[in-house]
This record gives sequence, C-alpha cells and structure tokens, in this order.
Amino acid sequence: MSAAGHRSQGVGTTIIRAAEELALRRGHHRIGMGVGEDNSRAGALYLRLGYQDTGCRYLDRYHYIDERGTRHEVADRCLFLVKELRDVPG
Repeated sequence: MSAAGHRSQGVGTTIIRAAEELALRRGHHRIGMGVGEDNSRAGALYLRLGYQDTGCRYLDRYHYIDERGTRHEVADRCLFLVKELRDVPG
C-alpha cells in the first residue's frame, strides 16, 4: 500500500497524542512543533488537534545525500505551532 493509502487512518493523531501524553508525564504543560507551510494536510491536522499558530515563521534548513552520493541543501518555510496540554485527556 502506498503512503497515500495510509492517510486518514488516525496514525498521525495517535502519534501526536502519544507525544502529548509523554510530555505531560514528564511535567510539561505546553508543546510546540514546526510544520512546513506547504504541508496543508499536516497543518490542518495539528489545528484540529488544538495547536495554535504562533505567528513565528522560520526556515528549516537541512541536507540529504541522494543515491548517487550528491548532497542537496534544503530550506523549507515553516510555521511554529503550540498547544497547552492542560486539557489533553489521559
């Protein structure tokens, strides 16, 4: 099954909820994450789960090496989201 075949199955929600529960168990009451501005599906999921846009924008810079050994530099435009964890069940 392709990656697209796994979408909308609740996997992302399960992963995010597990991270929130772990943060709470470790004594944190706020969690944040970055999401690519061009990743509208992920951004919509995080907003549905209660994350709020902070207005902070940044470039996430990284590199990867392809199968030929060529290094590629990448700079993704991202936004930073946060969520207060007081209301998280569990």
